[in-house]
Amino acid sequence: IQRPAHKVSPIGIKYQIRTIENQIHVPQKEVSKKRIRSLRLRQERKVKLSKGDQINAENPATSRKVQNPRKVNSKLILILTIGLVVFSSCETKPYYDKTYSFKGKTWNQRLKPEFVVPVEQTNQYFDFIIAIRTTTDYKFNNLWIYLNTTTPNNKKGRDPFQIRVANNDGTWRGTKTGTVVENQLLFKRRKFPEKGNYKFTIEQAITEKTVGEILDIGLRVIPVK
Repeated sequence: IQRPAHKVSPIGIKYQIRTIENQIHVPQKEVSKKRIRSLRLRQERKVKLSKGDQINAENPATSRKVQNPRKVNSKLILILTIGLVVFSSCETKPYYDKTYSFKGKTWNQRLKPEFVVPVEQTNQYFDFIIAIRTTTDYKFNNLWIYLNTTTPNNKKGRDPFQIRVANNDGTWRGTKTGTVVENQLLFKRRKFPEKGNYKFTIEQAITEKTVGEILDIGLRVIPVK
């Protein structure tokens, strides 16, 4: 927004009137009072700031109108909206994203959610995220799982992992939304060694056969740029 031009002081007006009078090739004494008054009014109109306009007293030809604040706000909102859309479209989309929901919010040891990821590129890095959602009534501060991996050549692996759900003081470690808490287990920058289908099976590994207040568990594979 252009700043309003400074108003011309009365002294400046008198000076400009004298300049105009000196430009008239008539002796000062021959200039009538009525003529001086007319010149003064004309000069005052020239430097007067009209409502909503900006006038440059030194160079009126370069003066510009002040932008309407409402129009400025509308343009700003439009620019921000476009920026958010562009930012959202630039976010990396998951290569694989599946979730398994537990009936009755209960996970039995015999129930082993399975995720099959088809792989076509072996030179691409990925972030692997295992996300689990519990309710705020979950009674433990952690959850042990087994991650079983089967490669396209039927090579198998089994590794235990701990997902920390709450701190020692009882506060939640993950993202809490209402009565739902989400925690994640992250594996950064991993590659698939060969093409084909990879099978990931997740087992519940605590000492109890069943654990309650678990809503779902999911696997997300995201390309690393």
